[in-house]
Amino acid sequence: MGEYAELMLEGVLCEGCGMFIDDDAPGHPRHCDDCATDVTVAAVGAPLSRKVQCCHCARLIVRTGLKDHMDSKHPGVPHDEKTRCGVCNRSVKTVGIPQHMRALHGA
Repeated sequence: MGEYAELMLEGVLCEGCGMFIDDDAPGHPRHCDDCATDVTVAAVGAPLSRKVQCCHCARLIVRTGLKDHMDSKHPGVPHDEKTRCGVCNRSVKTVGIPQHMRALHGA
């Protein structure tokens, strides 16, 4: 496995977005505060393995592989930046706004 996958399995990185989690790693996969609520919503709706469309190209990517896709296919695009949703004021990665709007707000 890759280094990122190992860190996600140990709980150092969020398994949803790959962001570093500041406290001690528990030794099992977990989500950051921003993704924890998304997981609850996703558990009710679509499974986490559902493919999402990249907002920079028409390619469908498994949700957990979106960061790797952005790094390899769209280098230099600031995909780790976060913005606030205009509807619910939740902090969302800029590249994830289209999926967030569809999943939570039906838009």
